[in-house]
Amino acid sequence: KPIVQTLEHHINLIKAAKEKNVLVAMEVHKRWDPFYADARDRARSQFGNFQYMYAYMSQPKHQLETFKAWAGKSSDISYYLNSHHIDFSEWTLEGIARPVRVTGTSSTGVAHSKGMKTCNPRGRQNELGL
Repeated sequence: KPIVQTLEHHINLIKAAKEKNVLVAMEVHKRWDPFYADARDRARSQFGNFQYMYAYMSQPKHQLETFKAWAGKSSDISYYLNSHHIDFSEWTLEGIARPVRVTGTSSTGVAHSKGMKTCNPRGRQNELGL
């Protein structure tokens, strides 16, 4: 997952890492998931020019109870889940293409019915903070 959510925090993290002479890395475990690795390999070798990517990710309803403790406070569900697809896109297209437009949609029905806030700390609906 991304380590921080804002450009300011990224800049501060880079500065601190340089001052301490340490390497900073983020967790990208989907790169080692056989399903994602196979999809990347196929996209890079078998499908021709990359024109369009559509990603969808959801979690089982019972996991909302886990999210409830922090969703809408320090992060949001989209940041938690969809960061994997942003990384997948960057990893897959590295050196061959760059996105020219990114759009997103969300829904709130189940989460709201359980009394769960689905906005990030800036009050925006399920968006990535970066």
